[in-house]
Amino acid sequence: MHVDRSEEIWTESAVRLRFVPHDYEFAKNVPHRLQIAIFNGLAVSLIFGILVSTLLTLVVIPVLYYALFRRRMAANTATPVPSSPTH
Repeated sequence: MHVDRSEEIWTESAVRLRFVPHDYEFAKNVPHRLQIAIFNGLAVSLIFGILVSTLLTLVVIPVLYYALFRRRMAANTATPVPSSPTH
């Protein structure tokens, strides 16, 4: 059973896109200095967020994992493993 939903799709698209001209007019009337200040702040936070997440992912987390794993391996090899008796 095929239901034609093209009317709902067009209505929903019109509802979602109705703010685009309004936003464009608002952005056009904002002073250029304010636009630069807003986007500079966004760019700085985005760049530092990417750098910090990359540093955590590639350096900090593996080093902490290695330190924890090394400590566990040292604890496991320090205790002698009982050997099974041979008959």
